[in-house]
Amino acid sequence: IYKTEDKIKKFEEIEFFKSQKNSSKEIVSTLENINKDIIKYNGIEFEPEPEHLEWIVWRAFLAINSFINEIKNTRGFPVDNRFLPTHHAPGGKEDLFFEFDDYCLIVEVTFKTKGSQFKDEVEPVYRHTAKKMKIFKNKKVYCLFIAPEIDLNLSSSFQRTYYDSQNQEHTGNIVPITIEQFTKIFLELFHKKGILTPLIFKEIFDKILEIKEDTNPMEWQLHIDKTIEENIIR
Repeated sequence: IYKTEDKIKKFEEIEFFKSQKNSSKEIVSTLENINKDIIKYNGIEFEPEPEHLEWIVWRAFLAINSFINEIKNTRGFPVDNRFLPTHHAPGGKEDLFFEFDDYCLIVEVTFKTKGSQFKDEVEPVYRHTAKKMKIFKNKKVYCLFIAPEIDLNLSSSFQRTYYDSQNQEHTGNIVPITIEQFTKIFLELFHKKGILTPLIFKEIFDKILEIKEDTNPMEWQLHIDKTIEENIIR
């Protein structure tokens, strides 16, 4: 019975995954409203919690597709039988992880802003990135950090190097963007034009990262916004 239930759940998750490419309108709507008081899904209204931000960004990447790891391993949060999140990803695990043919992508999301964002997010984001870099030595590892707004101290931290518990130095390819910027990329390049792929994301990441060590945090944030704007009009 347990084996049968596991097979059914796996089949249902595959069907859910396949359905996301046709759900881009609803995904965009949820992304646009995820930071508000109430969001709707399949006729259900609920207040957005941290796990719902992880969930809707996860669904956006399921729609884009092309990852090669198992679906259940792309998310750190648990889901119920309707594939709604029951809790956010635990502290020692990244929120989302996608392995593509050409690179790997960690996605970390948060509703936190200002000082709490800087205090609570910098160390775990760097730690998760460094851990994946050790595992995937033959692929470039990126980390996409998404929040309602990006604190300048957080940006500054991601422009520098990180030292792990063995005092080994790591330069993380961490890209901090806002929920609005991510929504704009998904809306324009996937929902409207149907051209968004992991390789286009990689182009955007590389363009953003190419000057991160040569600018101050404010200039880097302006460069990030300009890069996104230039890419969504392709």
